[in-house]
Amino acid sequence: MTTLTEEWRKETTYPDKKYKDSIWVNKAYRSKPPTLITGWNHRLQRFCNQFNFIVTEEDFVECLESNPRSPSRVKKDVIVGKPWHMTPHQFRRTLAFYCIKNRLGTLVALKQQFKHLYLSMTEWYTNGGKLASLRDLKVDEKVQKALDEINAETTANKIFRQWHSDETLSGTHGKAIMKMRGDVPTIYSSWDVIYKAVKDGKLTLHGSMHSSEGSPHNFPKAQPCLNRF
Repeated sequence: MTTLTEEWRKETTYPDKKYKDSIWVNKAYRSKPPTLITGWNHRLQRFCNQFNFIVTEEDFVECLESNPRSPSRVKKDVIVGKPWHMTPHQFRRTLAFYCIKNRLGTLVALKQQFKHLYLSMTEWYTNGGKLASLRDLKVDEKVQKALDEINAETTANKIFRQWHSDETLSGTHGKAIMKMRGDVPTIYSSWDVIYKAVKDGKLTLHGSMHSSEGSPHNFPKAQPCLNRF
């Protein structure tokens, strides 16, 4: 984008030098206010028609199970063999449902995100989410893989920092780590080695309420601290 807009930016007189590295996405319309796009219900339904998003038997069953409080609404709007009846509100509720189903957030966090006045409203938004999590209606392998990668990288980062920094650690094992920093064991020698050990299940984080320490599974007296999102 810097290269593409170089000539444009040369022609522009900025009101303040701090904007000199800013770019305009559309040169011709930068002086006009944005156009409000309306009629999203019809737009989304035309979109489903155009790209042939047809409701299958499996879709219908999952939709019923995911909306236990709205069976009549599902039967009215979701028809097997017809395009999806998509609306903007579905995106909002799907986010809430998906977060609860995959344990990516809490009701309190979603209440703040959705700006609900009452937690009961958030509970209504996520109805079926907890049940779907228990039933495991559909395991999203890509999401689970991404979460596993994030957890592994986070764990590797924490362990690497403990062994390769001047950070003061508390606890018996923390003090032991500090003493060995001058002669780091092979398993903690580099971030890549630590990350591979974490991915292989040979290394994890153990700790207490006050600190967490990287240790092999057989590290003596280590207490596992299992945390999830």
